Amino acid sequence: MYSKNLMPRTVEGNSLDEVKEELLRRYGANYQIIDYKAIIKSNLFHLNEHEVYRVTYVVNDNQFEDMPQGGGAGQMLSAPRAAGPAATRPLTASSMHAYPASRPAQPLASQAVVDDDFAAKKKSLLDSLGGAEAISTQVKLNDMAKKIDSMASILAKVSESSSVKDEHETIMKVESLLEDNEFSWSYIEELKDKIRGEFKLEELDDEKLVMAKVIDWIGEDISIAPRFPGKKKPHVIIVVGPTGVGKTTTIAKMAAEIKMAAKDKDRNPVIHMITTDNIRVAAKEQIERYAEVMELNVDKVDTKEDLENLLGMYGGGSRSKGDYVFIDTSGFSPNDYDHISKLQEMLDVRNLKADIYLAVSATTKGKDLDKIFKNYEAFGFRSVIVTKCDETSTYGNILSVLHEKRKAVSLITVGQEILHKMRRADPVFFLRNMDGFDVDIGHLERKFGKGDSLTPDGLE
Repeated sequence: MYSKNLMPRTVEGNSLDEVKEELLRRYGANYQIIDYKAIIKSNLFHLNEHEVYRVTYVVNDNQFEDMPQGGGAGQMLSAPRAAGPAATRPLTASSMHAYPASRPAQPLASQAVVDDDFAAKKKSLLDSLGGAEAISTQVKLNDMAKKIDSMASILAKVSESSSVKDEHETIMKVESLLEDNEFSWSYIEELKDKIRGEFKLEELDDEKLVMAKVIDWIGEDISIAPRFPGKKKPHVIIVVGPTGVGKTTTIAKMAAEIKMAAKDKDRNPVIHMITTDNIRVAAKEQIERYAEVMELNVDKVDTKEDLENLLGMYGGGSRSKGDYVFIDTSGFSPNDYDHISKLQEMLDVRNLKADIYLAVSATTKGKDLDKIFKNYEAFGFRSVIVTKCDETSTYGNILSVLHEKRKAVSLITVGQEILHKMRRADPVFFLRNMDGFDVDIGHLERKFGKGDSLTPDGLE
């Protein structure tokens, strides 16, 4: 009998003999097997099934300190063990023969009975599984399945490699250049499909011809917003967008361009400026500095009712007290859904027929632009203003999102100065900066026209 203070332990191995040799190596004759059974193990998909033996044993009291530390039920012999006196190495033939002779194998008398009992149970298990031949067949099938999976993986890699190898060099170069210009992968794939469908194999050798066509396609994909009719006065213009894109500066530029152009025509349009920005520190002071240069006043509103009342004061039709009303808004993170929703509620004024623009920075990453467009969609913006165009030389990010979202671009801004740094958007502005492409500016201007500066009619 074993001590009641010692809990039975279990260990697994590929054969009963292997388990017994390991127990012998650990404890000499100071252990006793009390139960064992053969079990079938497999992976998640029942492949690679194999037979292992789970042995339950106890260690004599005088070997208590030599017991494996932390070994739980079902411990495999090959499992790594903690370093120290009780640590064991994976079972190998050399390690078994290297065990000190002072602890020779001395099996207990009861182990002979265990061996006979094991042989009988093993035969019974094999019979229940269809016999040793059936198990051998299953093992062979599992091995074949593994080889098939390996072959499929190799074939997939070969197919992928062949596909890349078969791609024409011109298409691969176009792909690389578009990636350098920060176009999205989906847009690049769309252009590659166009190349494959448009050009014959021998035509692909004319790299210059293909690249010129790609530039044309990109230009055709750039949608330019039409001028806003602006028949109703005052013409209300609202700029929304995330923080840091330069909405306040953009509004100041728009007002300045209109005022300067009108002055050349001996006109003096009445312009009002309103800010709803109650988040950013000194927001009103910033727009007031711009307004002061143009001799304009700035009103600040905090609620929807304030905005509605103020717009009512400016009137409309024959009672109009203004030609233009520019409304600057708070900027929020694209993830700040709560504040974006509150801003939308504030701007939901009765009979407000406003021209709403979404301002985005040309330096914003494509993924972030996609989120911005999605979160500001509820404002019903009619077109996009691309700001900070002087801070980057690649526009693939913004052109990809504009195309994929089916949105038009109306204005582009450059720099922080409010005078003479805004213009209507045109395809040539973006295309002439395509890095790595031999761009024919004359051809593009004949095809798409020349961009013009902003004038009073530029917004109307």
